[in-house]
Amino acid sequence: MRPAKKRAAPIQAKPVIFKGVKYEAMLWSEPTWGSDPLPDTAAAFVVAMHVDSGAELWRAKLYDILFDPEMERDKQEIYVEHLSLNLTRRKLKAQDERGRRYVIDLASHAVQAA
Repeated sequence: MRPAKKRAAPIQAKPVIFKGVKYEAMLWSEPTWGSDPLPDTAAAFVVAMHVDSGAELWRAKLYDILFDPEMERDKQEIYVEHLSLNLTRRKLKAQDERGRRYVIDLASHAVQAA
């Protein structure tokens, strides 16, 4: 059997809700709107939003993604696949699909590689 040429759908982290705030991981890049060439970078963020209004409270960048223009972008995207609160509920833990781990301080929004 031949290996699949398409990437399997990535596992994406489920949002975490705590004390009226929803923490969600997302990838962001400059809007393309048919631009050629496409932007060569993207970034992964954790975004904190008010549960009731949906208003963004803050965002913290976890990492950058640099794309090789000779490869398909979807094969190069790196998603956050797990979010959870630590035991004291003061920090949010994130892990990307390459196994890299990050810790976000919920008070200062500082990000550290773990």
